[in-house]
This record gives sequence, C-alpha cells and structure tokens, in this order.
Amino acid sequence: MARVNKNENPLRQAKQLAGEISWVNYSQAHIFTHLCTLSPNRNQERLDLKAIHAAADMKRRGVVYVMVIHGRILKIGQSIGTFESRLGSYNTGKVAYRSRGTNSGANFFILQSILNINKEVEVYAFFPPQQKWQMLGATGKEAFPSAKVAEKIVIRHFRENYGKLPIGNAQN
Repeated sequence: MARVNKNENPLRQAKQLAGEISWVNYSQAHIFTHLCTLSPNRNQERLDLKAIHAAADMKRRGVVYVMVIHGRILKIGQSIGTFESRLGSYNTGKVAYRSRGTNSGANFFILQSILNINKEVEVYAFFPPQQKWQMLGATGKEAFPSAKVAEKIVIRHFRENYGKLPIGNAQN
C-alpha cells in the first residue's frame, strides 16, 4: 500500500483545526513571546508581515517558533537563522513551485493551508541561548545549534503532554 504524503493535501478551512491544541491551553505558552503577525496574501500567494512585535528579533539568529492560526497551534518549528529568513522559505510554498518539485512539502503545506484558511497567523518565539565554553584562555560556542536542540525538547514535551504533534508538524 502506497504511503500518502499529507504535505500534498493542505488544510482547506479553519474547521480542520478544531482538533488542534489551542494557544491559550498550551501549557508552555509562557516561555514564548509574541514575535509577529503574518497576513495571508492570496493575490501574491505569500505571507506578509503585518505587525512586528520586536523588529530586532526578526533578525535574531536561532529561534524556536510556534505558528498559531484561528487560536490553534498549527506548527512548532525552528531556524538556526532568523525568522525573517524562515518566512522567506515558507513563501516558496507556491503551487507552481510544488508542481515543478522545487520547494519543500512542508513549506507547501504551511503556506497553502494558511492561504486557504485566510486568517492571520500569530507567531510566538523563544530564542535559546547559545551555549558557550572556555578553555585555555579561549572562548567558543557549541557547534550544534541551540535552536535545534530546543525545538526537539519542545516537540517531545508537546507530544508527551497532548498525545500528538501539531498538524503542521505531522505532514509525513
């Protein structure tokens, strides 16, 4: 039996989020701060920054983020770069790019789901500190990105506490 790739079937309407965990009931919401609001731009098939809570943080490297649409958690993700660059990646989730196979399934699923639902997305962020070390008078940083470690911890905690992943994390 062939495995169905859920990335190819983005959400069509907000009611498909009914079974997702609400942001107000998420037990770890307190560790995140509001980063920005994304507005679906269906005409240009992209997400636009509507409001930025902390402009400098859009360029801050190493972020774990939660995307909330219609009050429900859509996606927990991370970027070792900036959220601004991650948003650019989501904006490659265009239908034409997907048909040519030139974008990721996750970017396609997230962008097209948000455009279909056509509601603003609130993005909350956590910036894990980069671990530093000192030895023989030299200072260095941990080679493995803190954001990747932190995302794994947040996702594991989410799964253990809610028995599932957000729909935007469970495409495959």
